[in-house]
Amino acid sequence: MKEKWFIRNKTPEKPINYQSLGINNLIYKILINRGIDSQEALEEFLDPSPKRFHSPILMKDILKAGNLLSSLRKNQGKLRIIGDYDADGTMATTILMKGLGQLGFNVDYYIPHRIHDGYGLNKDHVLKAKEDQVDLIITCDNGIAAFEAVELARQHGIRVLITDHHNIPKEEDDQGEKRDRVPQADGVINPKQVACSYPFKDLSGAAVAYKLVVYLYTIMGHLEDLDPSLLAYAAIATICDVMPLKGENRTLVTLGLKRLNQLKIPAVEAIKEASSLRGDIRSGDIGFVIGPTINSAGRLSDANQVVELFLCEDYTRALDMAKDLRQLNYERQKLTTQGLEKIEEALKRPGEKDLPIYLLRHDDLHESIAGIIAGRIKEKYHRPTIVLTKGKDLLKGSGRSIEAWNMVEEIGKSKKFLQSFGGHAMACGLSLREEDFPSFKRHLLDHATLKKEDLVPIYRIDQALDLSQTSLDLAQSLSDLGPFGSGNPQPSFGALNLGLLKAQILGKNRNVLKIFLTERREVYEAIYFGDSQAFCQELVKAYGQEALESVFKGRPSPVQMDIIYSLEENEFRGKLSLQIKIISYRFTKVW
Repeated sequence: MKEKWFIRNKTPEKPINYQSLGINNLIYKILINRGIDSQEALEEFLDPSPKRFHSPILMKDILKAGNLLSSLRKNQGKLRIIGDYDADGTMATTILMKGLGQLGFNVDYYIPHRIHDGYGLNKDHVLKAKEDQVDLIITCDNGIAAFEAVELARQHGIRVLITDHHNIPKEEDDQGEKRDRVPQADGVINPKQVACSYPFKDLSGAAVAYKLVVYLYTIMGHLEDLDPSLLAYAAIATICDVMPLKGENRTLVTLGLKRLNQLKIPAVEAIKEASSLRGDIRSGDIGFVIGPTINSAGRLSDANQVVELFLCEDYTRALDMAKDLRQLNYERQKLTTQGLEKIEEALKRPGEKDLPIYLLRHDDLHESIAGIIAGRIKEKYHRPTIVLTKGKDLLKGSGRSIEAWNMVEEIGKSKKFLQSFGGHAMACGLSLREEDFPSFKRHLLDHATLKKEDLVPIYRIDQALDLSQTSLDLAQSLSDLGPFGSGNPQPSFGALNLGLLKAQILGKNRNVLKIFLTERREVYEAIYFGDSQAFCQELVKAYGQEALESVFKGRPSPVQMDIIYSLEENEFRGKLSLQIKIISYRFTKVW
């Protein structure tokens, strides 16, 4: 696939005196490119301190929630938390369990099973709560669309408090205006409600739960007793749920990571040991190791064991549970690899790979990994991808999209074929009857609005930067802009017309390339974690086999290339050095 490379060039609406904040022009431009485009926003980003947190009292219905929970505690009523099976839901449940438990509430929890229960609060949970004489159900990371379950709870005299962060369902009034439609619960805490005055709308479900707990401790006079680990759990959830890491989220994650590394929480230390993680935990460790370990329970087993682990104070027992989760994650990885092979095989059907949208099905996939596989296929081929498998009664699946195709809007055009459907622009979940699959696929493709140019991958860099302008000091300045993730990607740069002096393939899986580049007679060492076989094939296509052999033997060659790269600090035996990490490349054949 050819790629489009662009330089981001955002500008603020009003001039900003960025020099007064102690940053240079490059750092300023990087922050502006991320939409941090006011003096206030820059100050908040550069100073992520507790004073930046917004007051929970700004949340709609939080006063109702405080009164309801205070009354329940006074009357020794029974409270049940209904969470969700992903990292956000399990961390939110842990926050509520620890926070409310330490305030003396009579509280228990239940995480629905992904396959047996499905997502969120349902009627069976309400009937079980009635049987167990529960007075109040509180949801976290779910509930905003649980209309039938909430109504059943009302009929049985069970109070319901919803805490959630997902998009609010809409309904049209008589004038055709869309407005929020929420369940008739005793309180709905979700900053995305139009009527909610909370200024930051992109909190995770766990962060919303954390805000409620902070409010309760405040009104009950116990704020100084608030468990500091709760902020760390909210940080884990914010990273794992891919929430934008700017505004209040960046403050929350920055401070939460500090707590995480200071407190030595038994569950976290156990996962570190079971995963062979060393040193302080960084956002990447959560995104690529800790998060998948937590999520493995909800995918292949029972996510209640994650909450059990995080409530555990005994390290030896926690380590045993963490090892079980790591084994589950290993099994998930195997299933993903096998499933990916099956879906790649489906792509070999005549004409399938040329379609603008991939709608792929294999009945032997574990339904919990459909989204992971869809994401891998989307990344490899730059096509919106929906992966389906056979569930108990229906075909079930997940989709992942590209920038040019709003998944919810476009699939919504074919909603008449679906039994359930939800998500956002870049990801969705859906189910449909097996007999409707051909019609759904045909209708989806017939109404596709994608153009050929939409299917070309796009890379956006912060600035063209010669390798001679890089340094360890610059890499250290850039690392201060982290943690990196959604909404705050790692800064990237472009360098053109570099000579390729030498290349070496490293790693037991031969998936690491060490590359020596020349720019104005200076030599720079770079690393590429990618497909080394594809690199070699593209080099041969551009320059021929003889040039490839010269490059790998370190002999003079005519090979030139452009790169997109990031800068990192590399630590080896206690010594820091600059690492140039290649993100993408292209060979520039000179005719």
